[in-house]
Amino acid sequence: MLGARGSRDSEGIISRSIRKLFDAKVKIEELSQGKKSVSMSVELLEIYNEQVRDLLSKNSSGEASLKISGNKVVGSIHQPVTSEAEVFKILDRAQQRRIVKATSSNSRSSRSHLLFRIQFCISSIDGTSQIGVLNVCDLSGSERLAKCGANFTQGLLKETQHINLSLSTLSNVIEKLQAGDKNIPFRDSKLT
Repeated sequence: MLGARGSRDSEGIISRSIRKLFDAKVKIEELSQGKKSVSMSVELLEIYNEQVRDLLSKNSSGEASLKISGNKVVGSIHQPVTSEAEVFKILDRAQQRRIVKATSSNSRSSRSHLLFRIQFCISSIDGTSQIGVLNVCDLSGSERLAKCGANFTQGLLKETQHINLSLSTLSNVIEKLQAGDKNIPFRDSKLT
């Protein structure tokens, strides 16, 4: 999702989106000749073992799980940003806080899902505003329990079960949405 910065050929979707949004900000403000201004903010959340953590919180290591109300996370930080560099600095800090561990399959396996949200708000001098939100989720990879080997601890087992269950729920939600089903199991996982 993040890809390599600095090289347009290997940029991830998040990097490309950030660049496009800041380009759009400049164009909107220039074309409106001062009648519109654009503000942006980011939110970075981690879903680990069905708990939601705010990666922008100063105390993200031991804090209690945040609550979800509708499609919003209650009490999460929405950090205002004014430049691409500022967003990348925040992303780097969030990546360092993300839970990763070594498994038999991968020496640095992300054990959580990362949710990157950027809000784009266009405010006009007449007092009206338009708001859009881009949500990008970097999903943790599923792992087969049989492939993980003898060094599979109880904690790693629990993590893998939560990861696989949330990915299965996501798949189920997508299938039901595509089928036009009226009963979508959004609440079966914090991811959905």
